[in-house]
Amino acid sequence: MNVDLNMPILIIDDHLEMLQIVRNLLKQLGLKNVDQSLGGKMAMEMLHRKKYGLVIADDNLFNMGGLDMINQIFTDRKLKDTPFFLMTGQGKKLENTDPSVARFCTNIQTPFNVAELKCKLVKLVGDF
Repeated sequence: MNVDLNMPILIIDDHLEMLQIVRNLLKQLGLKNVDQSLGGKMAMEMLHRKKYGLVIADDNLFNMGGLDMINQIFTDRKLKDTPFFLMTGQGKKLENTDPSVARFCTNIQTPFNVAELKCKLVKLVGDF
């Protein structure tokens, strides 16, 4: 399966600098249809207004943690098939044993580079 380089992507983080870093890495990979949200509550509103092909979120959001967001997304009938990418701090791993969620969800430890991001994205959404 080849990735649609125009698929809408939502990046969620509390820090504007991290949003810009991830946006620039995605741009290097040819993915340019990127929206960003400064926090989980705003992101959930955006997810209900627009269909995203991929969500990338920090696991340590101020209003809503990344794992809380995963739970909300995967229990919402409209959002449950949305591929979800969680950015975690160094040494922290995503612990999720539910196979129905695992096939739509992966994580990457920060900091990461464009090659590491592409490798994880290929596993989640396919080749590009």
